[in-house]
Amino acid sequence: EYVMSNFSVTQEVCEKVLKVYGAVQDCGTTPSSGTCLGDVTQDKTRDLSDAIGCIRYLIGLDTLTGSALISADANQDGSVDLSDVIRLIRDLTGLEPLPACQ
Repeated sequence: EYVMSNFSVTQEVCEKVLKVYGAVQDCGTTPSSGTCLGDVTQDKTRDLSDAIGCIRYLIGLDTLTGSALISADANQDGSVDLSDVIRLIRDLTGLEPLPACQ
């Protein structure tokens, strides 16, 4: 149970609020050596479809699990949020390349 501004809510409600208003999802794990950071579609490449997939996840249109969720955490801060989309776009434009996919 969590306390938010003088009232308490269940964890489920709190997670829904975070998802809708905060657009942050906790990955709960770290990438393995075979993980291609930013490869949300899991096709071993990074392209615009990965950024779109991450955005769709953040707004609740798609679900990511397992290695797709880990890969979506492109900046490796332990959560998936708008900063990961920005990091992926920086990679796609060549401004800040991510490690090569293996």
